[in-house]
Amino acid sequence: PKKWQLGLCVMVKLWPCWLLATAEAATHALHLSANGEVWDFPTEPSKRMVRHETRGPSAYLQQDRQDPDAVQILSNNTDRLEDYLSSLKREAAEANLGIALGLTGPLLCVIALFYMVSQSINQDLVTCTWQLLSGNIALFATVLTFMALKKVWKLLVGDQAEEMALIGDILAFLKFILLLIGVPFLRSKLEASSAAGRWLPALRTTGAYLIGFAGADCFANFLRLEPFSSGAGFYFLGMLLVFGVLSALLALAWRISQYGRPSDAAYEPEREAEQVDAAGFQIGFLMSMWLRFLVTGFLPGSKKEAHPLSSQDLAFLGGALLISMSIFALMMWKVRALADSTERKPIYRRIFRILTESSAMTMAWLLMYWVQWLFWYFHQNADGSHRSGRHAALMSLALSDLAVPKSGAISAGTRSVKRRGALGERAASLSVLALTLRRVATRAVSDSAPVLAAARRAKRRSEFERTKRQSLLDAAAVGLLGALLLYANNGQETAEGWLLGAVFAVLYLILLQQDVTVITVESNPFNLTNPFRILRFLLPFGLVVALGLQHALTVGPEEWWQNVTWQPGVNFTRVVAPSSLLGALLGYVVTSAVLPLRGLAETLPEARQLVKAVPGSLGVALELADAADTSQRVEEVVEDVEVVPVLLITGPRGCGKSTLAQQLMANDHRFQEPEWVATKPCSMGRQRLVSQSDFQALEQTRSLAVSYRPAGDDLEEVEVGLPAMSVLATAQNGACILDVDPPTARYILAYNFEPALSAAFPEKKTELRIVTVWVSMQSLDAIMQRNRRWLESQGLEGELLTDQLKALRSQVTSDMEWALTNGLDFTVLNDGTTAKATEEVLKASQAIVSTALVYAGLMALVFLAKRMGKQVSDFTELCNAFVLQTGFCWEMAIYVGLVDSTTKLRNPNSRRIAAIVWICFLLVMIIPAWFWYILPKAQKAADGKAEGDAAEGSAPKEAAPAAAAVPAAPAATTPATPAAPAAEEAPAPPATPTETKEEAPAAEAPAEEATTS
Repeated sequence: PKKWQLGLCVMVKLWPCWLLATAEAATHALHLSANGEVWDFPTEPSKRMVRHETRGPSAYLQQDRQDPDAVQILSNNTDRLEDYLSSLKREAAEANLGIALGLTGPLLCVIALFYMVSQSINQDLVTCTWQLLSGNIALFATVLTFMALKKVWKLLVGDQAEEMALIGDILAFLKFILLLIGVPFLRSKLEASSAAGRWLPALRTTGAYLIGFAGADCFANFLRLEPFSSGAGFYFLGMLLVFGVLSALLALAWRISQYGRPSDAAYEPEREAEQVDAAGFQIGFLMSMWLRFLVTGFLPGSKKEAHPLSSQDLAFLGGALLISMSIFALMMWKVRALADSTERKPIYRRIFRILTESSAMTMAWLLMYWVQWLFWYFHQNADGSHRSGRHAALMSLALSDLAVPKSGAISAGTRSVKRRGALGERAASLSVLALTLRRVATRAVSDSAPVLAAARRAKRRSEFERTKRQSLLDAAAVGLLGALLLYANNGQETAEGWLLGAVFAVLYLILLQQDVTVITVESNPFNLTNPFRILRFLLPFGLVVALGLQHALTVGPEEWWQNVTWQPGVNFTRVVAPSSLLGALLGYVVTSAVLPLRGLAETLPEARQLVKAVPGSLGVALELADAADTSQRVEEVVEDVEVVPVLLITGPRGCGKSTLAQQLMANDHRFQEPEWVATKPCSMGRQRLVSQSDFQALEQTRSLAVSYRPAGDDLEEVEVGLPAMSVLATAQNGACILDVDPPTARYILAYNFEPALSAAFPEKKTELRIVTVWVSMQSLDAIMQRNRRWLESQGLEGELLTDQLKALRSQVTSDMEWALTNGLDFTVLNDGTTAKATEEVLKASQAIVSTALVYAGLMALVFLAKRMGKQVSDFTELCNAFVLQTGFCWEMAIYVGLVDSTTKLRNPNSRRIAAIVWICFLLVMIIPAWFWYILPKAQKAADGKAEGDAAEGSAPKEAAPAAAAVPAAPAATTPATPAAPAAEEAPAPPATPTETKEEAPAAEAPAEEATTS
């Protein structure tokens, strides 16, 4: 009894290992069926995307069969093909122009920056340019950081984003409160520290952006709630409520910042610079949101109620922009002076500063959105969609142009060319061209390796079917062999237990196979409510029950019942025979483990080489077997066969297969199109008109590889055919190229060219080598969207358009199913770069236009400042508007270009992780350059200008009192500390206490201006 109890305890201890082994078996089966990707397996969502015809027992998806005649008539309706190709050419020409403009814009931007920081005519302009560049990068890094945090939040909440929206809004509000109070507190600590270094100016530059974006995000989410989002009037009321809350929070933050300071301490505007700038940033953003809401009638960012922009919308927003510019001019002329007046109370000075900053930010936001609307208006789709996010990677290339002068050549490759079993358009053309010409030159006979995903899927499915059969055979063999061994060594009872365990293991494998075969999103091997999984879990208990019944039948039911006892700590005993239980458990575990063991053996192909290295008969046998296979392959004689090359290009309608064929024929004259025969003029390429009787004679003698009856130029039915001899005659001069739709390609591939080859080349052995190329797009939706645009451009609308698209979708799914199940040689995924380049480049030009406007504004500001006798750095609010205009536009373009690069990933979490990694990488590349180079440059330029102004003011000794009273103003975003020492160094006569008390506030004004920017 102790031995079998010990064995039973060992088996119980090993039971978790067995559970892990079963989980591994399920995982291996799933990998075999879907190559490790659940979305690659035919699940319920994929049934709604692609439908497959039933083709025998191996079919895994079904579709309703349609009338093949109707499909053929639809697919061969090519009346307007020429118009469609002309539209593609126009798109390509427009794309080339857009790319040229896009490359010129960054170059002009670099030239303008270089000029402004290097010219010696106006040092004030140099200072402002450095400050503008520093502020742009700080704004850029801040926005990217917030975007990365949003991605992290979505990654954490996953599919519960809507349920967790309230928690997210609360956290955003707490983040805003923390920054509103923490940034000024941290700044005061750094000012008190002697080792602040560059950290203090860095915090001054980024602090306002951190607080501003946190508040804008928080309040914008709040105003999207009902009833504020129901109309512009309610939104305005909500905005007033937000302004009240913001005022209370600012008052609280100012009270907290004054904690610990003497009650009679002088007012220092620079201590509140970040909060004031952030308040203006938030108020300006919300005002621009409300004005756009008022103009369009729907909340900005809402996709449900959006409609195409009209010229009236552009005019109204342009009018609001002009009004905001007038208000800002009034603020700068009148209110700004009131904010700088030291005679007024601090609370009024705060209000005047916030009003001035808010007017500048409102003008900047409206200018940015008006330029954006201008591009959207000229390049929006018929349904109002404009893919505003796709500002393309061109702007990120433009940023690299700023850092690497010689990267312009890299920028020229804006159109993405991809070849990973799916080729880009031009790369595919060159690759297919090289492949075909190489075959013509070498006359080699070799099978093309299919690269279609369908071929890989079919291979995986055949591997899955083979694994199912192999696992059952392995289990049966192990069960029988183990039973024989145990019968010889341990007796009949143990062998019977082993055999019974092996039977239950086979049942386990059958259940697992059935579970994987019918896998769906709701039912998979790892779902807790999966009935197959529950049955597999209950199999060991069923094994124990079967062993108990076997033992009862062996010893007799009455005797068995009398021997069943219960002992504390041992539970029921003598239910089964110990040796039978041990044999059954071993049989169950060992037999069901053949599936993962077989997978491990196939995963490690080098195991065969290890066995060959073992001395003895096994290693020698393997070496002899490999040598025999090698010698057999060497002895095979390859007969010299002349290859007749034919390139067959096919794919769904509207995916660019004709464009690819035309490019091939234009780039190399050896590619020729065969001559078709037709009874009337039609839209085919090269054609020869024949009589009706001649055409019927060609059909009856099977001389036509394919024939069909589309509509001719006069809209009457015409008979069109492709003579086999025409294909061979064209191929003799190089390579024949066939541009046909999928139904026509089916007939051509099924046609027997042997009689024509024998007749054309009677004295030598020839073989027709057809290289097939499938031209498609990234998804079925992309194909339908492109065809919808073309049909709409032809004037179709309403029910007629819907019916055409419905029939076309059915045809495209049928064509895709045929391509998936037949394994063509090459796939060209036309991702629309030719048409997309136009839209992306022109939309990206918004950033370039905004930059040009800012530089023009800077030059105008220099002229205005000279006429008014002021410095450019005195206009801090306008400099802030410039920073927002350029920095946010370039950030938006680059960020969206980075996020767009992750759209190829299917899993949303994978896309978020990739976007976070890209953003972090970009921040790591940019922040050090800004912190250690650009920020010190801006600081040095501002300090040099301040020292120059101070020296200029102190040159005449009699002007020293004036210099002490009115110190020079530093640059826009420079730390404000240098102005006060400059004023102190100027020689001045002894001042009375009264005079000193009056002069102190005046020395604080430049500090306020410096930190504001």
